[in-house]
Amino acid sequence: MSNLLSSNLNTIAQKYNQIIDGDSTDNIIWGTENNDLIYGYTGNDTLHGGAGNDDLEGGDGNDILYGEDGAG
Repeated sequence: MSNLLSSNLNTIAQKYNQIIDGDSTDNIIWGTENNDLIYGYTGNDTLHGGAGNDDLEGGDGNDILYGEDGAG
């Protein structure tokens, strides 16, 4: 199990330059110019990916996701 977890964390670290977490409130989150992984969690969130190849996860709530610049 330890090796599997370590392998998954290494894969995530190689894919994303920044991991940004919201919380249970209504968040407005702006990504960076790098490849970001952005989580809004609960609440009504507005997530902006910015430049880079980003993954946006709104979570529960009525969320607005803006992918913006980037190839993915």
